[in-house]
Amino acid sequence: MKYIKFIIALIVNCQFWVVNSQTIHVLLTDEQGNPAACAGVKILNSTNDVDISAENGNLTITADIGDYLLISTYDLKQKVVQVTDTFLNIVISDNDRLTSVGKNFFIPEKETTAAVPIINGEKIMESSALNLANTLYGLAPGLAVLQNGGTEWNNDPAMYIRGLGGLSGNSEVLILVDGFERPLSSIVKEDVENIQVLKDAAATAIYGLRGANGVILVNTKKGIFNTTEIAVSYDHAFTSPVRLPKFVDAYTYALGMNEARRMDGATPVYNDYALERYRLGDRPLLYPNVDWVDEIFRNSGATNQYNVSIRG
Repeated sequence: MKYIKFIIALIVNCQFWVVNSQTIHVLLTDEQGNPAACAGVKILNSTNDVDISAENGNLTITADIGDYLLISTYDLKQKVVQVTDTFLNIVISDNDRLTSVGKNFFIPEKETTAAVPIINGEKIMESSALNLANTLYGLAPGLAVLQNGGTEWNNDPAMYIRGLGGLSGNSEVLILVDGFERPLSSIVKEDVENIQVLKDAAATAIYGLRGANGVILVNTKKGIFNTTEIAVSYDHAFTSPVRLPKFVDAYTYALGMNEARRMDGATPVYNDYALERYRLGDRPLLYPNVDWVDEIFRNSGATNQYNVSIRG
């Protein structure tokens, strides 16, 4: 008899579960009433995969009344909405941005105390610099960008967030492109959706010691549902040095070197014969007088950069 009661109770519980989970129809639009295509919808505290809205903004999911939905668009807008009916008309605005403060727990970005300035891709495209890192000059409070010599494989300038010191022994900023650590020189500015600069402990806590000197998050552009965009750009730049040091000739340098040696109580480097040769310039192979900056560098240079991007 008790087995029969157990089976009846199990059937009742399953029926209650089936009734409680309902088909929810969701319509996602922006503030102008346009459908929000390719937006991801996930039920919080659920292991289900993310569902994607169609081109007309419609989406059908199975959820319980009272569940919370996390809506994420391709341009990084986020919103949490509670399921109150079987049909939901959800409007996503430009101010819908969230900050994660724990697993499946979000608060509006405007309510967080973390210092996270955001640089939009449109602002970055206004710069004429070809290197993405060079476009960040003066765009984010607390971010210092200092141009250095660079190397053949990395021309990124040095970047510091809130000073030169750091708890990890250096001042290297952690740079993540779509969650992966990469140099900024590895991507082009045309592919950037926005850049976030994490500056204080509240913003960098999840990165631990690696984020002690600040974190730069680069979010690249995502695809658009049922649409293909092809963009072609061409940049041609002329470069020329703003200022070059003025060098003296070989004769003046030799005189200065001898004078410095005498002031130190040492023997002069150049004798009178060598000084005369440098002054007259009659034996250039043995006593050359070459302006190497003028010989090696040109007065100006040119750079060409072509970029083709397909977004779909």
